Amino acid sequence: MWAVLRHNAAMKRILKRILVVVLAYNLALVISTFAITLQAEAEHPMQGELVSAGDHFLHVIEAGTAKSPSDPTLVLIHGASTSAMDFSTQLQPRLAEHWRVLAFDRPGHGYSDRGADELATNPSYQANMILDALAAMDIKNPIFIGHSWAGSVVMAALLAEHPQVQLAAGVLISGATHPWDGKGAWHVELSAKPFIGDIFVWQYISPIGRLSLQDAIGGVFSPESVPENYVDDTALNLSLRPATYKYNALDLTSLSKHLHLQSERYPEITQPLLSIASSEDHVVGAWNHHERVMVQVEGAQGVVIKGAGHAPHHTQPDVVIEAIETFIQSL
Repeated sequence: MWAVLRHNAAMKRILKRILVVVLAYNLALVISTFAITLQAEAEHPMQGELVSAGDHFLHVIEAGTAKSPSDPTLVLIHGASTSAMDFSTQLQPRLAEHWRVLAFDRPGHGYSDRGADELATNPSYQANMILDALAAMDIKNPIFIGHSWAGSVVMAALLAEHPQVQLAAGVLISGATHPWDGKGAWHVELSAKPFIGDIFVWQYISPIGRLSLQDAIGGVFSPESVPENYVDDTALNLSLRPATYKYNALDLTSLSKHLHLQSERYPEITQPLLSIASSEDHVVGAWNHHERVMVQVEGAQGVVIKGAGHAPHHTQPDVVIEAIETFIQSL
C-alpha cells in the first residue's frame, strides 16, 4: 500500500515538473515573439502617414508630384506576406519621376488598421477602404496597380461604385483574379484557424519564420534570383508579426472563395486594364488568371514576360515600368 502511494506521489512530482517545463517553454516562445515584433517595428518604423478610411486608418507612403492637374495618381497595392515597402526599391521611386504615386498598406498589413474582421478578407472590402482613403485625400480618378493578391483588389475597385472615387484604369502585376483548386501551405492553413491558429502564430511564426524566410522567398522568386538585401529593403519581417501573419493567412485562405463570385462580374468592367504576367510564375499561374482576364475584359491589354517568376517588378523592373508607362500614355 505504502509503495503504491509513494509511486503515485512520485508520478505527480514528475507530471508537475513536465507541466512547468512545457509552460516555461511556451512562455519563452511568446516572449521571444513579442521581442522579435518590437525589434521589427524598431528597425522598420512607419514611413508614411495614416489616412482616414471611414472608421479606420490606412498607412500610405507618398512620392512624386503630378506634372499637370490632368495627370492620374498611381496607387500601388502590395500582395500577400509583404507591405507597401515592397515597392520602395524599384516601382515607387521610378514611377514617381513622372507621377504622384501612393503605396498603401492593405488592411491589417504594415501599419494599416484591419477594419471589420468578418469582412476584411474580401477584396471588395479592402478596395473600398482604399477608395475611402483616396476620397479623404481628394483624389478622384486614380490608376490602381496591384501585385499578386492585390490583383483581386484592383479588379474589385474597377467594379466598385464608390460615390466619390472612380478608377481611371487598372494594372495587374502577376495578379490573382480567379479561383483555384487546392489549399495553401500547411502553416498558412493552420494559422487561419480559430484559437489553435492564434496559439501557433504567437509562439512559432516569428522565431521559426525568420529562420526559414530565405527559403520561402526563394520559392516565390524562382526561377529567378532574390534581389540582394530584399528582406531588409522591403521590411519583410513586419509580415512575421503575429497579428499581421494571422490576417495574411485569413486573406490567403479566403481569396479563392471570394473570387468565385467576383470573377463572374469581370465582363462589366469598362475601364482600361493592363495585365502583366510572367511565363514562369508558379505562384499565380498566367493560365488561370492572366489568360482568363484577357478573355473576360473587353479591350484588356496584356504583357507576358518570358522567363520571369512571380515578382517581375523586382527582377524585371525595366520591362514592368516600360509596360506601365506605355499603358498610361495610351490613355
